Amino acid sequence: MARSRDSKQQVIDTIQGNLAKSSAVFFINLQGLSVKEASALRKECRAHNLSCLMAKKTLFRKVFSEAKVEGIDFKKLQGEVAAAFSFTDEVSPARVLEKFKKEHEKFHILRGVVLGGPDGVQHLDAAAIARLSRLPSREELLGNLVGALENPLRGLVGVVQGPLRGFITVLNALATR
Repeated sequence: MARSRDSKQQVIDTIQGNLAKSSAVFFINLQGLSVKEASALRKECRAHNLSCLMAKKTLFRKVFSEAKVEGIDFKKLQGEVAAAFSFTDEVSPARVLEKFKKEHEKFHILRGVVLGGPDGVQHLDAAAIARLSRLPSREELLGNLVGALENPLRGLVGVVQGPLRGFITVLNALATR
């Protein structure tokens, strides 16, 4: 059933609002998924602060061209296209989508766009998104950094305590004589 002009405008407004707040957008193909599987994907996306929105490719093309996000040929995107908008970072949504892809063989990640980086808009294909999903999270990287800083400090403490420990050992030996 065709949508009315008002309902299309509501979808366009929703896409524009999501695009304005997003750090990355991932385009996915929902064709072949059951309603239950698509609902599970939307639920998983909401749990990880993602917005999953299905719309016509022409509406996506209109919004992205108005926002000056170039380089996406929406005609070449296959199937029923949905967009997963990430509002926090680029790695966690890639993980969510890759995990869902492993569980559902009919689900396909088509491409992604990282917005507002130092290079402007960066386009990602499915292989790049898979590599992105394997990156460690921010918390893991910070933990590794703390560990890398802690080890030399531990060694320094051991070296500084060595002469004092040796002096106490000599005093104990003299006291037990």
